Amino acid sequence: MAGGWTDAAWNYCNHYDLLDTTAPMPEHRYAYLFNETCVWGGSGFRLIDQRQENLVDPDTYTKLRFDINPGEDVDGLKHVWVLLANGSLVPKLSDYLPPDIQPNTWVHVTIPLADLNSTKSPYMHVFFQTDTDQAIDFRLDNVILYDDSVQR
Repeated sequence: MAGGWTDAAWNYCNHYDLLDTTAPMPEHRYAYLFNETCVWGGSGFRLIDQRQENLVDPDTYTKLRFDINPGEDVDGLKHVWVLLANGSLVPKLSDYLPPDIQPNTWVHVTIPLADLNSTKSPYMHVFFQTDTDQAIDFRLDNVILYDDSVQR
C-alpha cells in the first residue's frame, strides 16, 4: 500500500495519541490510543499516496487486519463499529473478536472487506466509531489492508 496511513477523525469528542508508549504491541515502540466519548463519533485512518490522494480500488484488497488492546474495559469494545467510508456497512467490532478477550491483552482481528463494503465502493478511510457517550479507550496497531489471494 503506497504511502501508508495518516490519522483522521470526525467529531470533536474523539481523540487519539499517535505516540502512546504505555502499552504498545510487544517489540513495538508505540500504538494508536483512541479515546471515544460521544455517540457515533469516529476516529481512524486515511490512506495517503505520497504522489496524490487516491481512493482505494475495492478489488485491490480482501481483508482489513489490525491488532487491538481494550485496556481495562473489555466490555467497551461492544460499542465500537468499523466503517470504511460513508455509505459502507458498519459491522460491530465485537462480531470479529474472540469470546474470551482479556483486559490489557493484544488481539489480532481480521475483517473481510466484503463485510465492510458489499457495494464495492472506492474508499480512503477506515474509521472506528462508537454508539455510546460512555468513554471508551482502546489501542490499535498494525492497521493494514491485505489481499489473501496474492502469494507473498
